[in-house]
Amino acid sequence: MSDWQSKLSPGSLAPWTTLTAAIGLAVSDVVLSITTPGYDMAGETSSQLMSPDARFSDLARAFLAIYALLLVPFALQLPKRFGNRSIVAIFTTAALWLHIGAALVSSAALNDSDATVIGDLTANEIHDQAAIVMFGGAFLVLLGSVIGYSTRLALIRLVTRIALVMLLVIGPLFIAEVWTDINGVTERALGAAFLVWLSVTSLSWRLEAVPAST
Repeated sequence: MSDWQSKLSPGSLAPWTTLTAAIGLAVSDVVLSITTPGYDMAGETSSQLMSPDARFSDLARAFLAIYALLLVPFALQLPKRFGNRSIVAIFTTAALWLHIGAALVSSAALNDSDATVIGDLTANEIHDQAAIVMFGGAFLVLLGSVIGYSTRLALIRLVTRIALVMLLVIGPLFIAEVWTDINGVTERALGAAFLVWLSVTSLSWRLEAVPAST
């Protein structure tokens, strides 16, 4: 493999594309929240930024789609980080692809839109269900990583467990809209937990070799 091919391989690209995805989504959410008239970051979720009447709806959906696409190198590299735990690797990677696919679907459908897309399904229903699948996929990724991810770095194990507990505890309460006044805060807490995990995990790959399979 030539030098330029090595630099463009999923293993080399993954740390930087994943970090860019995480930072890009976080920054775009904050910037669009501040610049959208009448938007309440504490009470309203990121999905409200993707509504037909939101000033930068197209931009918000574009950033979500770009986030999903930038995770592809990470998804291609992730199975190698489970050593010989092939079943757990397949489960975890499938969950990550589910997260990526749901993000793309969610970005393609306007929130709060009554326009029918497939049969009686509206764009709003598709967007909302895809968003729930996104969080579900993220939870399953973290669960699989707690079970089978191979790392010698205590920080990675700690971050993975903290993120998993946050999604396990806060996730169902967020979906049930228990804290309606702070829906935006709880959603961002869940998203931040997963984005931090993605970032530190991908960057750790520059410090750790791929575990040997036995």
